[in-house]
Amino acid sequence: MSRYEIRDVTSLRNLAVYLLTQVARPTNISKLKKNFSISQDKTESYISALLESYLLFQVTSFSYSLKHSMRSGFKPYAIDNGLRNRVAFAFSEDTGWQVENVIACFLRQQYEEVYFSKNGNEIDFIVKEGMHISHRIQVWYDDISVREIPSRELAGFTIPLQGDDTPESILLTNDYEDVIEHDGVPIRCIPVVKYLLSL
Repeated sequence: MSRYEIRDVTSLRNLAVYLLTQVARPTNISKLKKNFSISQDKTESYISALLESYLLFQVTSFSYSLKHSMRSGFKPYAIDNGLRNRVAFAFSEDTGWQVENVIACFLRQQYEEVYFSKNGNEIDFIVKEGMHISHRIQVWYDDISVREIPSRELAGFTIPLQGDDTPESILLTNDYEDVIEHDGVPIRCIPVVKYLLSL
Protein backbone atom coordinates (compact mmCIF):
# COMPACT_ATOMS: atom_id res chain seq x y z
CA MET A 1 0.00 0.00 0.00
CA SER A 2 3.03 2.26 0.28
CA ARG A 3 2.72 3.60 -3.26
CA TYR A 4 -0.65 5.09 -2.29
CA GLU A 5 0.97 6.81 0.71
CA ILE A 6 -1.74 5.52 3.01
CA ARG A 7 -1.07 6.54 6.58
CA ASP A 8 -4.59 6.24 7.97
CA VAL A 9 -4.62 2.45 8.09
CA THR A 10 -7.65 2.40 10.38
CA SER A 11 -9.87 4.15 7.82
CA LEU A 12 -8.58 1.84 5.10
CA ARG A 13 -9.36 -1.23 7.21
CA ASN A 14 -12.82 0.08 8.12
CA LEU A 15 -13.59 0.81 4.48
CA ALA A 16 -12.49 -2.69 3.47
CA VAL A 17 -14.69 -4.32 6.12
CA TYR A 18 -17.63 -2.12 5.13
CA LEU A 19 -17.37 -2.96 1.43
CA LEU A 20 -16.95 -6.67 2.16
CA THR A 21 -20.02 -6.54 4.39
CA GLN A 22 -21.98 -4.68 1.73
CA VAL A 23 -21.16 -6.92 -1.25
CA ALA A 24 -23.63 -6.55 -4.14
CA ARG A 25 -25.15 -3.36 -2.70
CA PRO A 26 -24.83 -0.23 -4.86
CA THR A 27 -22.69 2.56 -3.43
CA ASN A 28 -20.64 5.53 -4.64
CA ILE A 29 -17.68 7.69 -3.69
CA SER A 30 -19.81 10.48 -2.23
CA LYS A 31 -21.62 8.10 0.11
CA LEU A 32 -18.41 6.44 1.25
CA LYS A 33 -16.50 9.66 1.93
CA LYS A 34 -19.44 10.90 4.00
CA ASN A 35 -19.72 7.63 5.96
CA PHE A 36 -16.02 7.61 6.84
CA SER A 37 -15.43 11.37 7.06
CA ILE A 38 -12.51 11.35 4.66
CA SER A 39 -11.82 13.38 1.55
CA GLN A 40 -12.85 12.31 -1.93
CA ASP A 41 -9.22 11.93 -3.00
CA LYS A 42 -8.50 9.63 -0.05
CA THR A 43 -11.67 7.63 -0.67
CA GLU A 44 -10.75 7.10 -4.32
CA SER A 45 -7.16 6.23 -3.38
CA TYR A 46 -8.26 3.71 -0.74
CA ILE A 47 -10.71 2.01 -3.10
CA SER A 48 -8.02 1.80 -5.78
CA ALA A 49 -5.68 0.19 -3.27
CA LEU A 50 -8.32 -2.37 -2.26
CA LEU A 51 -9.08 -3.19 -5.89
CA GLU A 52 -5.41 -3.62 -6.76
CA SER A 53 -4.91 -5.86 -3.71
CA TYR A 54 -7.39 -8.30 -5.29
CA LEU A 55 -9.50 -8.23 -2.15
CA LEU A 56 -12.42 -6.71 -4.04
CA PHE A 57 -13.57 -5.88 -7.53
CA GLN A 58 -16.33 -3.60 -8.69
CA VAL A 59 -19.16 -3.74 -11.21
CA THR A 60 -20.16 -0.31 -12.46
CA SER A 61 -23.57 0.98 -13.45
CA PHE A 62 -24.52 0.56 -17.09
CA SER A 63 -25.24 3.61 -19.20
CA TYR A 64 -24.98 4.48 -22.87
CA SER A 65 -23.09 7.55 -21.59
CA LEU A 66 -19.59 6.84 -20.25
CA LYS A 67 -19.70 9.98 -18.07
CA HIS A 68 -23.01 8.95 -16.52
CA SER A 69 -21.76 5.41 -15.95
CA MET A 70 -18.69 6.68 -14.08
CA ARG A 71 -20.81 8.94 -11.89
CA SER A 72 -23.52 6.39 -11.10
CA GLY A 73 -21.55 4.37 -8.61
CA PHE A 74 -20.66 0.72 -8.38
CA LYS A 75 -21.35 -2.55 -6.62
CA PRO A 76 -18.47 -4.07 -4.64
CA TYR A 77 -17.84 -7.81 -4.82
CA ALA A 78 -15.38 -10.01 -2.93
CA ILE A 79 -12.80 -12.04 -4.82
CA ASP A 80 -13.45 -14.90 -2.38
CA ASN A 81 -16.64 -15.59 -0.41
CA GLY A 82 -14.78 -17.47 2.32
CA LEU A 83 -12.46 -14.55 3.01
CA ARG A 84 -15.41 -12.18 2.83
CA ASN A 85 -17.34 -14.18 5.44
CA ARG A 86 -14.30 -14.23 7.70
CA VAL A 87 -13.89 -10.46 7.60
CA ALA A 88 -17.42 -9.10 7.09
CA PHE A 89 -19.42 -7.62 9.96
CA ALA A 90 -22.72 -9.52 9.84
CA PHE A 91 -25.15 -10.99 12.37
CA SER A 92 -27.48 -12.82 10.00
CA GLU A 93 -27.25 -15.06 6.97
CA ASP A 94 -27.12 -13.23 3.67
CA THR A 95 -27.22 -16.17 1.30
CA GLY A 96 -28.77 -14.17 -1.55
CA TRP A 97 -25.96 -11.62 -1.52
CA GLN A 98 -23.33 -14.36 -1.33
CA VAL A 99 -24.84 -16.19 -4.30
CA GLU A 100 -24.84 -12.95 -6.27
CA ASN A 101 -21.17 -12.55 -5.33
CA VAL A 102 -20.42 -16.03 -6.73
CA ILE A 103 -22.22 -15.14 -9.98
CA ALA A 104 -20.28 -11.87 -10.22
CA CYS A 105 -16.98 -13.77 -9.92
CA PHE A 106 -18.12 -16.26 -12.58
CA LEU A 107 -19.23 -13.57 -15.04
CA ARG A 108 -16.00 -11.67 -14.48
CA GLN A 109 -14.10 -14.71 -15.74
CA GLN A 110 -16.41 -15.25 -18.72
CA TYR A 111 -16.91 -11.74 -20.09
CA GLU A 112 -14.89 -8.55 -20.44
CA GLU A 113 -17.75 -6.11 -19.88
CA VAL A 114 -20.21 -6.71 -17.05
CA TYR A 115 -22.40 -3.99 -15.55
CA PHE A 116 -25.48 -3.60 -13.41
CA SER A 117 -28.52 -1.45 -14.08
CA LYS A 118 -30.57 0.63 -11.68
CA ASN A 119 -32.82 2.59 -14.03
CA GLY A 120 -35.93 2.37 -11.89
CA ASN A 121 -35.87 -1.42 -11.72
CA GLU A 122 -32.55 -3.05 -10.99
CA ILE A 123 -30.92 -5.78 -13.04
CA ASP A 124 -28.05 -7.44 -11.23
CA PHE A 125 -25.89 -8.00 -14.29
CA ILE A 126 -25.82 -6.70 -17.86
CA VAL A 127 -23.34 -8.36 -20.19
CA LYS A 128 -22.05 -6.35 -23.14
CA GLU A 129 -20.24 -8.12 -25.96
CA GLY A 130 -18.78 -5.84 -28.58
CA MET A 131 -21.33 -3.15 -29.38
CA HIS A 132 -24.34 -5.06 -28.11
CA ILE A 133 -26.00 -6.11 -24.87
CA SER A 134 -26.09 -9.91 -24.97
CA HIS A 135 -27.48 -10.90 -21.55
CA ARG A 136 -29.54 -9.46 -18.73
CA ILE A 137 -29.17 -11.57 -15.59
CA GLN A 138 -31.06 -11.34 -12.31
CA VAL A 139 -30.29 -13.45 -9.23
CA TRP A 140 -33.30 -14.64 -7.22
CA TYR A 141 -32.17 -17.16 -4.64
CA ASP A 142 -35.09 -17.99 -2.37
CA ASP A 143 -36.08 -21.10 -0.46
CA ILE A 144 -36.81 -24.03 -2.78
CA SER A 145 -40.40 -24.15 -1.47
CA VAL A 146 -41.09 -20.68 -2.90
CA ARG A 147 -42.40 -20.89 -6.45
CA GLU A 148 -43.98 -17.47 -6.92
CA ILE A 149 -41.41 -15.08 -8.36
CA PRO A 150 -41.71 -11.55 -6.94
CA SER A 151 -42.57 -9.01 -9.65
CA ARG A 152 -39.59 -6.84 -8.64
CA GLU A 153 -37.26 -9.62 -9.81
CA LEU A 154 -38.77 -9.51 -13.30
CA ALA A 155 -39.49 -5.82 -13.80
CA GLY A 156 -35.99 -4.92 -14.99
CA PHE A 157 -36.24 -7.29 -17.95
CA THR A 158 -38.97 -5.17 -19.52
CA ILE A 159 -36.96 -1.94 -19.68
CA PRO A 160 -36.38 -1.21 -23.39
CA LEU A 161 -32.84 -0.90 -24.69
CA GLN A 162 -31.50 1.44 -27.34
CA GLY A 163 -31.04 0.16 -30.86
CA ASP A 164 -32.02 -3.35 -31.86
CA ASP A 165 -30.45 -5.25 -28.96
CA THR A 166 -32.51 -8.26 -27.87
CA PRO A 167 -30.49 -9.73 -25.00
CA GLU A 168 -31.20 -13.09 -23.48
CA SER A 169 -33.03 -12.61 -20.17
CA ILE A 170 -31.95 -15.01 -17.43
CA LEU A 171 -33.30 -15.40 -13.89
CA LEU A 172 -30.94 -17.44 -11.73
CA THR A 173 -32.77 -19.38 -9.03
CA ASN A 174 -32.24 -21.85 -6.23
CA ASP A 175 -33.64 -24.84 -8.13
CA TYR A 176 -36.57 -23.53 -10.19
CA GLU A 177 -36.22 -24.18 -13.92
CA ASP A 178 -38.60 -23.02 -16.62
CA VAL A 179 -39.09 -20.55 -19.44
CA ILE A 180 -41.61 -17.90 -18.48
CA GLU A 181 -42.88 -14.71 -20.07
CA HIS A 182 -43.24 -11.34 -18.39
CA ASP A 183 -44.83 -8.45 -20.28
CA GLY A 184 -43.97 -10.15 -23.55
CA VAL A 185 -40.34 -10.84 -22.61
CA PRO A 186 -39.24 -14.51 -22.52
CA ILE A 187 -37.14 -15.26 -19.44
CA ARG A 188 -35.11 -18.40 -18.83
CA CYS A 189 -35.18 -19.51 -15.19
CA ILE A 190 -32.04 -21.52 -14.50
CA PRO A 191 -30.80 -23.01 -11.21
CA VAL A 192 -27.57 -21.32 -10.10
CA VAL A 193 -25.63 -24.59 -9.92
CA LYS A 194 -26.67 -25.57 -13.43
CA TYR A 195 -25.72 -22.14 -14.78
CA LEU A 196 -22.29 -22.24 -13.14
CA LEU A 197 -21.66 -25.68 -14.60
CA SER A 198 -22.89 -24.40 -18.00
CA LEU A 199 -25.32 -27.30 -18.33
